[in-house]
Amino acid sequence: MNDIERILALEAAADERRSDDAMREPKATSWGMYSYGDAPAAIGGGMGSFTWFDNKTALLKFVAEVLPFCPPGPSSSDLLAVEAKVREVLAGVRAGDLDLEKARKRLNVVLRSYSQI
Repeated sequence: MNDIERILALEAAADERRSDDAMREPKATSWGMYSYGDAPAAIGGGMGSFTWFDNKTALLKFVAEVLPFCPPGPSSSDLLAVEAKVREVLAGVRAGDLDLEKARKRLNVVLRSYSQI
């Protein structure tokens, strides 16, 4: 599978996953995240949503698998490089080297023009 085919497959999977996760009902033990598409104000900005997850692991997986792809970033960007940087930040969270607020700030830099958390 070449890079273009991989990107198309990842984008399709992210769009389906985003739709599935956006319908969850929160519980007392749920983890939540508000994110929005980082579109330019000139075209109306991005639409936001609050998404609930069963646990922290599911939230981090969603960030890794969805936010680099849905909504899409600029066509001139290197999508696979952005995905790799997102996974690098999340690896720091999983290892305990990075707290969630610092990770959120780093992810917002990496995901500029894609999504913001």
